[in-house]
Amino acid sequence: MDTSSTPRSAVVLGAGIAGLAMARVLHDFFDAVVLVEPHPLPADDRPRGGVPQAHHIHGLTARGLDLMEELFPGLDRELEDAGTPRLDHGRDVLTCFPTGNAPRVDTDLGSRLSSRALMEARIRGRVLALPNVEPRTGLRVTGLVTDAARSAVRAVATDDGGTVPGDLVVDTTGRFSRLPRRLADAGFPTPPTRTIDAGVGYASGLFEAPDQSWLALIQPTVCPDRTRGAYIGKLEGSRWMVTLVGACGDHPPADQEGFRAFADRLDNPVVAAFLAEARPVSPLHRYVRTENHRTDYHRMPAWPDRFLVAGDAVCAFNPLYGQGIGVALEQALLLRSLLAARTGRSTPSGPVGVAGVAELTGLAREFQRRLPRTTGYAWRMSTFQDAIWARHRAGRTTRRDRAVTWYLDRLYRAAAADPATAATFARVFQRAAPPTALLGPRVLLRILRGG
Repeated sequence: MDTSSTPRSAVVLGAGIAGLAMARVLHDFFDAVVLVEPHPLPADDRPRGGVPQAHHIHGLTARGLDLMEELFPGLDRELEDAGTPRLDHGRDVLTCFPTGNAPRVDTDLGSRLSSRALMEARIRGRVLALPNVEPRTGLRVTGLVTDAARSAVRAVATDDGGTVPGDLVVDTTGRFSRLPRRLADAGFPTPPTRTIDAGVGYASGLFEAPDQSWLALIQPTVCPDRTRGAYIGKLEGSRWMVTLVGACGDHPPADQEGFRAFADRLDNPVVAAFLAEARPVSPLHRYVRTENHRTDYHRMPAWPDRFLVAGDAVCAFNPLYGQGIGVALEQALLLRSLLAARTGRSTPSGPVGVAGVAELTGLAREFQRRLPRTTGYAWRMSTFQDAIWARHRAGRTTRRDRAVTWYLDRLYRAAAADPATAATFARVFQRAAPPTALLGPRVLLRILRGG
């Protein structure tokens, strides 16, 4: 594996969107890319096994859509041709704050709403069509195989008793990754972790309903009094995904009668009117493992060379905030920039093969150290209110929490009354503006005036 005449191979663990994005990048730099996945890969738009979020609403942030087009040019048009609606997050999204609905304003924040199965299938079709990408399904990784000095990962062990060797291995096995245990078994220290759990659970189902004046509706939960919320979005095929949300353990049931009773207590006439005309066309699916979980691999004193970990396996967000896919794409582009710099190719195109081992030495450590830059914004967005919910749930609310709650209440009042504040709120949520934009002079002035 260390001779320059040996073809260079990369191994990607997991064939979700993060793994597919990594495989797409590695295709440009390696002679062979092996995609290891325990579940079968559907040939059509059916949900893939092992993806609980396949049955819940998915949408790219405006930033995420830009990243997707950079990595997969033309995919936005492909999703459009499949019937997915494109929306402006100010004009086409009805945001229902406790103090009233936000004004509908043009923001030029374009994105797509689609089912997870469709989005993943179209990305998967592109990646598997690449000539040097080989999927190996039905294999579960059981451990890491390192060199004698335990300085680098050389292969992964699989449950069929074999190994899959690679010059570079990328772990994208998701929020329930067993990597910390596998690293410990290989003799590496335990990484520091952090979990913030707001006790959020939700139930989702597909419905047929008449067209609305909006393409998506958001009713956020608000600590401490409004534990219930809703997300509704129009998908391909003129179907609607309805997700009812409960924080602090107040979760919606997964039967139609209980689901609608839960919705009645939202005190939202728009949601009530929608469900009165909606007809269910799928079972309801429930999900409660929504905790934000971060593993700080970049802080480990020792890290194996030629081994990367990315996606939810590093930092998993509460899925309701819609940050995971965009972050995964950003991490794939980070890897592309590092490989391009090491191989002297600023615009990689087509399989070229890494010239030698030297380009890979130290790559893993550099990638892991730079990874927090891709997760920091999304982590703050996802944990800002979830951390308050978590402390409220534990009975440990702080003075700072009460100050933030006061500020959010005034912010929601301002966003419901002022189009400019509503547009700023949308831009921050879509990663088109920094969170500090919500502390700008215009927003602060409205808040100090009582919203």
